[in-house]
Amino acid sequence: MHPLDNQEALLITNLANLDYLTGFSGSHGAGLFTDGQLMLFTDSRYYDAARQQCFFDEIVQASGSLEITLSQVLADKRIKTLYVEQSLSLERWQRFREQFAHASLQPVASPLEFLRSCKDHLELDLIRNSIHISITAFERISSCLRPGTSEREIAAELEYQCRRLGADSQAFSTIVAWGPGSAVPHHQTGANRVEQGGNLLMDWGAKAHYCSDMTRTFFFEKPQKQMEEIYRIVLEAQLAAIEQLKPGVKLIDVDAAARSVITDYGFGEFFGHGTGHSLGIEIHEHPTISPRSGDAIAEPGMVLTVEPGIYLPGSGGVRIEDVVLVTPTGNEVLTSALPKGLESAVL
Repeated sequence: MHPLDNQEALLITNLANLDYLTGFSGSHGAGLFTDGQLMLFTDSRYYDAARQQCFFDEIVQASGSLEITLSQVLADKRIKTLYVEQSLSLERWQRFREQFAHASLQPVASPLEFLRSCKDHLELDLIRNSIHISITAFERISSCLRPGTSEREIAAELEYQCRRLGADSQAFSTIVAWGPGSAVPHHQTGANRVEQGGNLLMDWGAKAHYCSDMTRTFFFEKPQKQMEEIYRIVLEAQLAAIEQLKPGVKLIDVDAAARSVITDYGFGEFFGHGTGHSLGIEIHEHPTISPRSGDAIAEPGMVLTVEPGIYLPGSGGVRIEDVVLVTPTGNEVLTSALPKGLESAVL
């Protein structure tokens, strides 16, 4: 995006981008870049907190709707072109177009989403803290992982422990999938009760400003031959992808490293999702590790999940997921404190 002149402005409506840029954590607000300054527009619920906690040149409290207040400011500043983030919903786009009739609206890829792809030391500390909370919480609920306990009970106890340890929330809805449910990658945690002899897939992550994300698959006795084979294949695929993930490597090739292992063993059709995604303030950020990653390249400071899986409908599935930091010389597995060898998967 080119530098703005005095008749142009950039409107930031993505709350994660506002948080990244200024520390604003409210649920209702917008930022405006114009005349070399950054303005925040919010309502009375967040005005005082924003004044104390956020980094803006000016904070405007909307007396009515944000759109009306923004429109008045844009008119006063004689803005002719307003760039809006491409993530803006169609509904808001139409409202803005009606309110900002004096300005031409132009969609633009937000530069902030690209800036967010590489984390600084403060951001890495926040991610490490969320990971520590997630792993410690899991260690505290080991007694819940037994036959007779429901998926929902396990998830509730895990989330409770995350909160006790300092999480603001969960980064996403915790997945606890027993038996055949583990063959559904985004299984909805429910009332199914764990039984002896099957597998349990758990995908969870605390959020303490920044997100964490990890998956492990467990067995309540020595797994049957097919499930043991699948576990070993998924682990081999994950290790191959992690080995490939280093600066300068195309992320599509990282995906191919995992996918080729699974395909070579004859299970390619049962691995239907991407190998991973970036995380940070949001659980899914730019870029991703998938066959659709295009020319995206791994760079130092990127934090990505690596999570291949095999899912056999009606039988069960295995997914193993770690959070990996790309370093100047290779990578660091940030979730390495959580074991993933087959021996550790048998409870």
